[in-house]
This record gives sequence, C-alpha cells and structure tokens, in this order.
Amino acid sequence: MTDDELADIRRDKIGFVFQSFNLLPRTTVLKNVMLPLVYEGVHGLKREKRAREALISAGLDEAHFHNLSNQLSGGQIQRVAIARALVNNPSLILADEPTGNLDSKNRGNSFGNFSKIK
Repeated sequence: MTDDELADIRRDKIGFVFQSFNLLPRTTVLKNVMLPLVYEGVHGLKREKRAREALISAGLDEAHFHNLSNQLSGGQIQRVAIARALVNNPSLILADEPTGNLDSKNRGNSFGNFSKIK
C-alpha cells in the first residue's frame, strides 16, 4: 500500500487513545474532537453534532465543550481523548491505558462505548 492508502486506513478505520492523550492544547475540547471529522471531510453542523454526541457519550458535560484541555481534570481530558477516538465510528480502537484516570462509573461507560464498535 502507498503512504496515502495507509493514512486513509488509519483515518477511517482506526481510533487511537494515546496514554499522553495528544490533545491540541490551544484548541477547545469540541474542536479537538472535531479534528478527525475535518480529515474525514465532514462539514459544518454535521461535524459539530457528531463531536458533541461523542463527548456526551464519553460522559463529558456540555459546560466543558469550549474549555481548553489545560482547564480540565485528568479524567475529563481522558474522556475527550476517548470521544476523539470514537467520533469516526472506527472498526478498531488502539488504546494505551484508556481508562486509567477515570472513576468506576466513567470507566464502565467508556468500556460500553468501546463495545459498540462495529
């Protein structure tokens, strides 16, 4: 496969939850989750709607959607990273300690979201 074909597979089929989260620090929570949708070519309100749904599904309160990642707790940051990994409905999730900073309720919620992968 070419580099572009491999990049397409990573973009469309794989969600990543990095141990260090890799959120863009000067970008809002909502825009961090919308980023994979930008690369996928999803536009406008549809992009924002899908990102909002992913964040809510990951257990993040809408009051935090316009915060920067450095304004969140470790568990909240982790939920943003999980939402970003799931927003494209990937076939595969690669995650390095995806629930390490989460309480038991949010840990169960995250595993429930992971189990919905197609």
